[in-house]
Amino acid sequence: MRIPTSVFVMSLVTAVPFGLAVRDTLHPHPKALAEMTDEEREAQFEADMQKQAETDRAAEQQRKQTVLGGLLGDKGKVGTYLDNLALGAPEDQAAAIRDRVQNGSDIIDFSYEVSQGKVSSIRISSTECDDLEKTIKRAWGEGNAWTDPSTHTRTKFDSEGCTLRIDRYVEIEQLIDKTLTASIPVAAIGKTLDQVPGLSDDDTLASPGLQSTDGEISVRFTTDDSGKIVGLSAAFGADADADVTLRARLDKLFGKGKQDRDTGEWDWKGKTPVHYANTDARIYLDIGAP
Repeated sequence: MRIPTSVFVMSLVTAVPFGLAVRDTLHPHPKALAEMTDEEREAQFEADMQKQAETDRAAEQQRKQTVLGGLLGDKGKVGTYLDNLALGAPEDQAAAIRDRVQNGSDIIDFSYEVSQGKVSSIRISSTECDDLEKTIKRAWGEGNAWTDPSTHTRTKFDSEGCTLRIDRYVEIEQLIDKTLTASIPVAAIGKTLDQVPGLSDDDTLASPGLQSTDGEISVRFTTDDSGKIVGLSAAFGADADADVTLRARLDKLFGKGKQDRDTGEWDWKGKTPVHYANTDARIYLDIGAP
């Protein structure tokens, strides 16, 4: 049946005013603003600004929750926001994550260290320290340090620096030994630098420390005119337990050490001389020629 033209006309007559009313409700016509008094316009402006500010705050909070909520995975591990990056991952994977984080977030700083082309440590810091700390506590519970003995991985949160650090640790037998694979490789003495695995471009060695030491152990080497290594030195933070453990290990490797009563420092005067000092919870160790 053909619908009469009058029906379309009446529909338009009814719909147009309704549509204009809706438009004016959602987007007030400029004439309405012009009819306001100065006080009304100022009040309207302040109301609009407050509403926009509330919208912006809600969006910012949601953005923080998205970033921080995906930052952590299982206890001591990073989450999906960092692609579940693990120690030992290829350097190019970590570089891609770093670039993405730098371009996508202004509240998280992500960095890493590399040894022999593999990620050896991960560091995360935030401009929103309280929110980061709350996120860590919700995900992993109270405390500021977590270890995984099966992988010798440790994670520590420094609330003062607002930094979460993940790296590996070793037992005392792997920390210092007369081998080339130890963190402090005594067997490097008598070798050339190119015979020491894992050296960086500046001829230093960064290796895991003890669970109770602070970060990686950085070892520097002294060479003679022929290029042979004649000595090495290391400095790192350590607590009281680590101090006792280290000196016991040195006794086992180099014989009984002797302490200078005046300085409190220790010496082992064998074929390979060793000097050991503990100052303000920081260990200074020299083996061989200085």
